[in-house]
Amino acid sequence: MPTLTSLTSYREAVLSGATGGQRGKILACLFDSAVALSRQQIAELTRIPLNAVCGRVNDLLGRGKAKNRVALIKVAYEEKHAVSGGTREYLEPIWPQHLVKPAAPPRQISFMPEPTRIWD
Repeated sequence: MPTLTSLTSYREAVLSGATGGQRGKILACLFDSAVALSRQQIAELTRIPLNAVCGRVNDLLGRGKAKNRVALIKVAYEEKHAVSGGTREYLEPIWPQHLVKPAAPPRQISFMPEPTRIWD
Protein backbone atom coordinates (compact mmCIF):
# COMPACT_ATOMS: atom_id res chain seq x y z
CA MET A 1 0.00 0.00 0.00
CA PRO A 2 1.51 3.36 -1.00
CA THR A 3 2.09 5.87 1.75
CA LEU A 4 0.57 9.33 1.80
CA THR A 5 4.00 10.83 1.12
CA SER A 6 4.58 8.75 -2.01
CA LEU A 7 1.07 9.45 -3.30
CA THR A 8 1.56 13.18 -2.74
CA SER A 9 4.94 13.09 -4.49
CA TYR A 10 3.48 11.19 -7.43
CA ARG A 11 0.60 13.65 -7.75
CA GLU A 12 2.98 16.62 -7.71
CA ALA A 13 5.23 15.00 -10.31
CA VAL A 14 2.29 14.35 -12.62
CA LEU A 15 0.89 17.86 -12.20
CA SER A 16 4.27 19.51 -12.78
CA GLY A 17 4.85 17.51 -15.97
CA ALA A 18 8.03 15.90 -14.67
CA THR A 19 6.79 12.39 -15.45
CA GLY A 20 6.36 13.17 -19.16
CA GLY A 21 9.91 14.49 -19.39
CA GLN A 22 11.28 11.50 -17.55
CA ARG A 23 9.36 9.08 -19.78
CA GLY A 24 10.78 10.84 -22.82
CA LYS A 25 14.34 10.61 -21.49
CA ILE A 26 13.93 6.91 -20.71
CA LEU A 27 12.49 6.16 -24.15
CA ALA A 28 15.28 8.14 -25.85
CA CYS A 29 17.85 6.25 -23.78
CA LEU A 30 16.40 2.88 -24.81
CA PHE A 31 16.12 3.82 -28.50
CA ASP A 32 19.72 5.11 -28.51
CA SER A 33 21.08 1.96 -26.88
CA ALA A 34 22.26 -0.93 -29.01
CA VAL A 35 21.54 -3.43 -26.22
CA ALA A 36 18.73 -4.01 -23.73
CA LEU A 37 19.19 -2.08 -20.46
CA SER A 38 18.23 -2.72 -16.85
CA ARG A 39 16.49 -0.10 -14.71
CA GLN A 40 19.78 0.56 -12.88
CA GLN A 41 21.61 1.20 -16.16
CA ILE A 42 18.82 3.53 -17.32
CA ALA A 43 19.07 5.45 -14.03
CA GLU A 44 22.83 5.85 -14.46
CA LEU A 45 22.62 6.94 -18.11
CA THR A 46 19.73 9.39 -17.69
CA ARG A 47 20.66 10.62 -14.20
CA ILE A 48 17.06 10.10 -13.09
CA PRO A 49 16.73 8.59 -9.57
CA LEU A 50 16.16 4.83 -9.60
CA ASN A 51 12.80 5.07 -7.82
CA ALA A 52 11.52 7.44 -10.52
CA VAL A 53 12.90 5.21 -13.30
CA CYS A 54 11.04 2.20 -11.87
CA GLY A 55 7.73 4.08 -11.86
CA ARG A 56 8.14 5.42 -15.39
CA VAL A 57 9.27 2.00 -16.69
CA ASN A 58 6.16 0.36 -15.22
CA ASP A 59 4.04 2.96 -17.04
CA LEU A 60 5.92 2.34 -20.29
CA LEU A 61 5.50 -1.42 -19.89
CA GLY A 62 1.74 -0.89 -19.69
CA ARG A 63 1.66 -2.01 -16.05
CA GLY A 64 0.37 1.33 -14.80
CA LYS A 65 -2.98 1.89 -13.16
CA ALA A 66 -4.52 3.54 -16.24
CA LYS A 67 -6.76 1.28 -18.33
CA ASN A 68 -6.09 0.60 -22.02
CA ARG A 69 -2.45 1.64 -21.76
CA VAL A 70 -0.24 0.78 -24.73
CA ALA A 71 3.14 -0.71 -23.92
CA LEU A 72 6.00 1.23 -25.51
CA ILE A 73 8.79 -0.98 -24.17
CA LYS A 74 9.12 -4.70 -23.52
CA VAL A 75 11.21 -7.02 -21.40
CA ALA A 76 13.90 -8.46 -23.67
CA TYR A 77 15.11 -11.01 -21.14
CA GLU A 78 15.46 -11.61 -17.42
CA GLU A 79 18.54 -12.46 -15.41
CA LYS A 80 18.81 -13.81 -11.88
CA HIS A 81 20.81 -11.57 -9.55
CA ALA A 82 23.69 -13.52 -8.00
CA VAL A 83 23.57 -11.89 -4.56
CA SER A 84 19.90 -11.12 -3.87
CA GLY A 85 18.41 -13.98 -5.89
CA GLY A 86 15.85 -11.61 -7.44
CA THR A 87 15.26 -11.16 -11.13
CA ARG A 88 16.59 -8.24 -13.14
CA GLU A 89 14.65 -7.29 -16.26
CA TYR A 90 16.45 -5.96 -19.31
CA LEU A 91 14.29 -3.64 -21.36
CA GLU A 92 14.13 -2.61 -24.99
CA PRO A 93 11.76 -0.35 -26.92
CA ILE A 94 8.98 -1.60 -29.13
CA TRP A 95 9.66 -0.10 -32.53
CA PRO A 96 6.68 1.79 -34.01
CA GLN A 97 6.39 -0.45 -37.07
CA HIS A 98 5.66 -3.40 -34.76
CA LEU A 99 2.60 -1.61 -33.34
CA VAL A 100 0.91 -1.25 -36.74
CA LYS A 101 -0.97 -4.21 -38.13
CA PRO A 102 -0.61 -4.67 -41.89
CA ALA A 103 -3.77 -3.99 -43.87
CA ALA A 104 -3.35 -7.04 -46.09
CA PRO A 105 -0.77 -9.78 -46.41
CA PRO A 106 2.02 -8.84 -48.79
CA ARG A 107 1.74 -10.17 -52.32
CA GLN A 108 4.35 -12.57 -53.55
CA ILE A 109 6.29 -11.15 -56.43
CA SER A 110 8.08 -13.49 -58.73
CA PHE A 111 11.27 -12.33 -60.36
CA MET A 112 11.46 -15.40 -62.52
CA PRO A 113 10.50 -14.92 -66.17
CA GLU A 114 7.36 -16.57 -67.39
CA PRO A 115 8.02 -19.94 -69.07
CA THR A 116 8.24 -19.63 -72.81
CA ARG A 117 6.49 -21.94 -75.18
CA ILE A 118 8.77 -24.18 -77.18
CA TRP A 119 7.64 -24.71 -80.77
CA ASP A 120 8.36 -28.06 -82.29
